Amino acid sequence: MKMNMCVRVSLVVLVIMMILPAMPTGMVTEDAEAQVSPDVSVSVDPGLLSIDVSPTGTGIAQSTIYLENTGAHQVSCDVEVQIEGYEASPSQVSITLAPFTTRTLPMAIVAELRSPYQTQAGMVICTVKSIDFVPLDNMFINTAGFQVWTIPYAKIIIDAEDPLLKVWPGKTTKLKFNVLNEGNNADEIRLEVENKVELYRKGFSIALESSGSTLINPREMLRMNIHITTPKSTWEDNYYTIDVKAVSSYDTNQKFTYSVTVWVRGVYVPGFDPLPALISLFVVAGFLSKRKNT
Repeated sequence: MKMNMCVRVSLVVLVIMMILPAMPTGMVTEDAEAQVSPDVSVSVDPGLLSIDVSPTGTGIAQSTIYLENTGAHQVSCDVEVQIEGYEASPSQVSITLAPFTTRTLPMAIVAELRSPYQTQAGMVICTVKSIDFVPLDNMFINTAGFQVWTIPYAKIIIDAEDPLLKVWPGKTTKLKFNVLNEGNNADEIRLEVENKVELYRKGFSIALESSGSTLINPREMLRMNIHITTPKSTWEDNYYTIDVKAVSSYDTNQKFTYSVTVWVRGVYVPGFDPLPALISLFVVAGFLSKRKNT
């Protein structure tokens, strides 16, 4: 009888030991809730940003970060904006999301004025650190990408090596221009004479050294020339203005111009070159002076 009782007790104890591991406890439930994966998403709208970095631009682009908690737990997270070559706001901020709520954060990307043309990818990182104020053993990270485009702009500085030229009638000469690309991207630039129709009527001939465009890199200066032939039918000294325009390949309303004054001196004589004639006069004068002294 005593043996049967002992066997029954042993069986009861064995059953209890088998059941205990399967029974839920408050601590196990708390840990399970603490390790629940958060239902948090992050997005950026608009995701494609353009920045005007021209001398008259702002250098700033703005967007909005959307954070959504679709779960039944309150979460705490850090939000960080990362992008190379720009300043971003917010760089890092901590926020709390109640269950089933959405929050928005303004985002600004700042570039230096006159900065080079480029396209750069950025990222918003949302790191969930705790759920219902219970820290996570492994932080949950969600990300959203965006892209920043620095808008190319045109700025050309043009000047002439000789703003005032003295030229004989009917002679061909070269107008030399220095063209500097002050824009933020390589530019196809060509020269045009704005008042060429008026100059043609006055007897000028004009020829561009290059009929097409020349590629000039940012902050690079190149020499570009225009050949002109002055009018022949000139019986007195005259001054002419040649208005030269540098044209950018970009669609822009800006005008990059420079004016050269041409002083056409004297009278045109066919077959007469004034320089050899002047040299001959000096030679003859020297010869006569020497002969007179002897």
